[in-house]
Amino acid sequence: MSMAVAGGTEKELCVGTIDLQINGAFGVDFASPALTLEQLENCCTLLRQEGVSAILATIITDTIPNLCRALQHLNVLRSQSSLIADVIQGFHVEGPFLSDQPGFVGAHDPQRTAEATIDAAESLFEAASGRLRLVTLAPERDRRGEVTKWFTGQGVVVSIGHSNASLEELDQAIRSGASLVTHYGNGCPLQLARHDNILQRLLYFADALTFTMIADGVHLPKFFLENLLRVIGQDRLVVVSDAILAAGCGAGDYELAGRPIRVGVDGIPRTPDGLYLAGSGWTQRTMDHWMATELGWDQRLRYQLLVANPAKVLGI
Repeated sequence: MSMAVAGGTEKELCVGTIDLQINGAFGVDFASPALTLEQLENCCTLLRQEGVSAILATIITDTIPNLCRALQHLNVLRSQSSLIADVIQGFHVEGPFLSDQPGFVGAHDPQRTAEATIDAAESLFEAASGRLRLVTLAPERDRRGEVTKWFTGQGVVVSIGHSNASLEELDQAIRSGASLVTHYGNGCPLQLARHDNILQRLLYFADALTFTMIADGVHLPKFFLENLLRVIGQDRLVVVSDAILAAGCGAGDYELAGRPIRVGVDGIPRTPDGLYLAGSGWTQRTMDHWMATELGWDQRLRYQLLVANPAKVLGI
């Protein structure tokens, strides 16, 4: 399945990439209430220089009022800059309707996860002023699929993530309109039941879902990515960065949604105890180069994963 390339030179890397999940980069946190127009414009400029065409600015689990304030703040900054408006095509809210169970909740604050309600969904949608494009939720927090159905009815893509949903709950979510999986292979404990686990359950519905993945060799090892290409196929895979503000800034101590994060020399953010990954310290450009040099995936394949497939998810 792997296809060789001549190398990972700049001219062979993809341009016009679309990042469906990026929390920030180059020292900028999209959810920060202190985020300035200058900071956001600088971040968008650097992303464009790396070949990124469009992103969904992603904010993660918090209280509904805080999430709404973050969306409103981003909208205000977006209205003040044509560059920001061109790069930030919409918003991705990852949470708060996620599992609160250890491992499945990942680096999200379990105390701020919540059951999905129509009222909360309406608040988020209204705060985004029509630019909410993607929501990640756990089907077990939306047991009847009513919130999933409501979101998809508004044209919002619903993605399954940070979940330990049963087959029945996954089936309900898909019948209610869920069509995507958020960073497959992550957002779950290090150890799972041998056969009946969330990774296998999601694969059972592979024909109905598109799977996003973080391609850095740490969130998913090389062989896992190769397996996904073989089993799921390139038409249903999307590479997202899941980058946080530390991306492009090097090793050190940072914060994600007010919680401490440590970035190692490998550029990968982790919780201080080292147990959980906390977003990524790599941008799509770095992942593109890594896929070319370490996996040997050719430009046509990488273009599909970084440009064509995410565009399809957004209906572009």
